[in-house]
Amino acid sequence: MVRLFTFLLAFLLPRAYLCTQSSQDETGAASLATINEHGSIISRTALMRRDKPTGCGDVKGALGGGVSWQDPIIVKPNLKIGQGNEQRDRDHTLVNLPSYFIGGLYVRSSGRLPKGDDWTWEIKITAPAKVYVFVTAGWRQGDKNAGLDASVKADGWTEEKAPGFHRSDKTSHTFKVWSKVFSAGVTSAKIKHLKGELLAGAVSSACGGITSCSGGGVEWNHPVVLEDMQQVSPGSNEFKLVNVPASLIGGRYIGSKTAPKGKGWSWTLKYKPPVKLNIWVWADVSTRPHDPKTSNLLKYNAGLNMNVRAAGWKSEPAAPFHRSDNPSYRLEVWSKIFTDGSETVIQPLDGELVAGVVSTAA
Repeated sequence: MVRLFTFLLAFLLPRAYLCTQSSQDETGAASLATINEHGSIISRTALMRRDKPTGCGDVKGALGGGVSWQDPIIVKPNLKIGQGNEQRDRDHTLVNLPSYFIGGLYVRSSGRLPKGDDWTWEIKITAPAKVYVFVTAGWRQGDKNAGLDASVKADGWTEEKAPGFHRSDKTSHTFKVWSKVFSAGVTSAKIKHLKGELLAGAVSSACGGITSCSGGGVEWNHPVVLEDMQQVSPGSNEFKLVNVPASLIGGRYIGSKTAPKGKGWSWTLKYKPPVKLNIWVWADVSTRPHDPKTSNLLKYNAGLNMNVRAAGWKSEPAAPFHRSDNPSYRLEVWSKIFTDGSETVIQPLDGELVAGVVSTAA
């Protein structure tokens, strides 16, 4: 009897100490937090996520046509098509990009165009996701369509509106766009029975994400896909991000071209919701006296910790995360979920800031 009581007590007590609170973030959107017996947040929006997909699908790569395929890149205005049998073809840009492409991920052949007598284009995806393919539409000098239109139409793809979408060399070099939604669990989209040469690309629907940053008297970079050993400020220095937390890998990253600074300045983050914004920042040793591994005394936090904590951001685990020039130059991570709105402002900041922002699925 005593053993049964002890078992039940051990099973029930942790649950008895948990409670759920509802709060609002700065956008006014309701969020849920699970609180442990010490009053610490251990899981935000966990109850909302339990019964629906937690990811935002993307294209991851492609196979087929006897060529290699490029890793995904983020779609932005004036994007080079990057594929073609001659370098001059690869340097042409995509004009009048459909708005639904902007912020999505683009997969293309790595240089030369794929081709074959009866081949399959396999697009690797994480689902649920909406996937678009664009393809040549009636080009006179070799249509380079490979019969894709007939193949995708037979497989349930939908033709999308894409007015004026063309390659920069000629307005007559237009593209047609097809789309299809793939449910959770699907890992690839296969377009079969292609015959001939294909000039086409795959684009995943733009998820919520960081779109731009401003502030601190400096220029900020366009978003890129974050990887471990990512360069902190391309074009400014060679410092890299070491031991990037796994939860940030594959997110959209924006860093500054040089370190922003000033007195009482504001950092504005523009985004598309829903999104989880994650800020990595130079660790502030004055606020982490319990962490003996954080030994750097350089003041590049600009008071960001105090500001984001007051605005409801959550500190995330990032123990071995540091900048490449010195293991003691530790970095910490703060996160917050935004379900609506279009920008958030972190202010006032004082001094020089070494930081960047990464967006991941909400």
